[in-house]
Order: sequence, then C-alpha cells, then structure tokens
Amino acid sequence: MVKVAVNIVTFNSAGDITACLESLNTQTFRDFRIHVLDNASTDATLEKLTGFDLDIVRSATNTGFAKAHNDLIRAYPSEYILILNPDAILKPEFLGRLVSSLDLRPDPAS
Repeated sequence: MVKVAVNIVTFNSAGDITACLESLNTQTFRDFRIHVLDNASTDATLEKLTGFDLDIVRSATNTGFAKAHNDLIRAYPSEYILILNPDAILKPEFLGRLVSSLDLRPDPAS
C-alpha cells in the first residue's frame, strides 16, 4: 500500500489533465499512486492519460464528482488521500510537505 493515493476525477478534462499529471511526475516525494476515474468523457481525456503510470477506472456514465471520488477511495486504500482536480498543477515539493505536515499531526481529521 502506498502512503498517498492521488485521486483525480475527470470529465472532458483533455485540456488540463496532462499538465496535472506532469506536475505529479516531478514530485520529490515518491510514495504515492495516481488513480483516475473518468466520468464518461466525450473528448480526448482518455487518450491524454496514455503514457502515464496510473490506474484508470472508466465509468460508462457521469456519476458525479462526489460518488466518483468515493468509489476511488474505496477501491484504493492508503494512509492519506489527496483529492485532486484535473486542472491543478503542483510544485515538486507539494506532496512531501503535505505528508510531513500530516505525519506531525496524528489527529488532522479530528
């Protein structure tokens, strides 16, 4: 099991997803796995995912943002979960700083 599950829900996100995934590839912290649930995109989103090391779940219908993320959370357990929008671009030290901060606080969700 990885320390961080990076979960992304896409819907017609072809214009954004590549930059997001490229920013994840530059992370200095490496104990994470990317999971993408595509909510029945009709654009080139799925094609943009090829070439990246990630898990893809394809939904035949658009189930919505919350249900899609809940499905990813149930399917891919990890110590921490980062719910990430497909248009987010992270600085290389983002995950490392996030995990360090969370590790210092055993009660972040309290």
